[in-house]
Amino acid sequence: MKVLQNSLKLEIDTWDDPGDYPSNAGSGPLPSYDFVVCVDGQLLIELEPEDLSDMIDFDAEYTVKGLQDYLNSNPAMLDPGLAELTVKRWEVLSLADNLAQVKVPEDDSAYSASTPVECFDETDYFEPDDEDD
Repeated sequence: MKVLQNSLKLEIDTWDDPGDYPSNAGSGPLPSYDFVVCVDGQLLIELEPEDLSDMIDFDAEYTVKGLQDYLNSNPAMLDPGLAELTVKRWEVLSLADNLAQVKVPEDDSAYSASTPVECFDETDYFEPDDEDD
């Protein structure tokens, strides 16, 4: 399979703790963190002759459902192009000739993702002053 277009992207949001607890259980709000809300976009893939042969070996018909069953038998065969994303299930949107549009289903169980790791700037670190005792 050859990916012709890839518009997949992670939608990321930030959770902020309101820090307003009636029981005064905490000494303040918990730290905020980023989380993945969903995976937006889709892939346009081209099925090559060996893919069609593999689908026949898998007993999958050349239909939207057949391609979806085939892809979901091994979701890693299609690279989403995002290091932070592991796809567990694909949804086939269309199939025409040897082209197919696929996306990651909106169901959280269809993927696992982590927020992208940001690089730290060297200015974030400081060297302690040498203290002469």
